[in-house]
Amino acid sequence: MSEYQFDRWLSEAAEAAVGKAELDLERTTVKAPFNAAVSVKSVDVGAQVAAGAELGWLVGTDEFWVEATVPVDQLKWLDVPGLNAQTGSRARVFNEAAWGPGVFREGV
Repeated sequence: MSEYQFDRWLSEAAEAAVGKAELDLERTTVKAPFNAAVSVKSVDVGAQVAAGAELGWLVGTDEFWVEATVPVDQLKWLDVPGLNAQTGSRARVFNEAAWGPGVFREGV
């Protein structure tokens, strides 16, 4: 095999490896097994990572436990399960620092 043929063979092998890597990337999807929001991002988009590497931390979004201070004179407006209602009062939680202005989470 001549040096030219060897170089050509190396070039074709490298092109095939790039093509396989691009196809692998297209087929790569990272999904959480539950509804979640990213609370900590450990790597940037496009970074190379090993199998099993930590990509970040997720926080489930189906339920939250929120503690709030309510003035005594406002307690009459709250629904309390087992006391005066079947379910609790509907609440809106705002967190401008994390979610931006005007964005809120709402639930019972």
